[in-house]
Amino acid sequence: MKKSEIIQLIDRHTLEEGVTNTPLEGLQLYRTIHPVKPILGVYEPSICAIVQGSKRAYLNGTTHIYDENQYLCCTRPLPVEAEVVE
Repeated sequence: MKKSEIIQLIDRHTLEEGVTNTPLEGLQLYRTIHPVKPILGVYEPSICAIVQGSKRAYLNGTTHIYDENQYLCCTRPLPVEAEVVE
């Protein structure tokens, strides 16, 4: 599947900003059209793939940037501060 097709598919299923649950258990889509300032939270075990834009996460003094070329794989709950950059 081409990237443009994935973007169209996500656009069809995320009618508004924020988290959208899907019929597939455990699969959520998140959409924002604006940068999001840093917020504190806990990443639960998950895989996060960015289709457009980029996200920055701060963990133990290290900055991690993930985007359409790098994904995040979290194997245990982790306290982080994260922001949507673009």
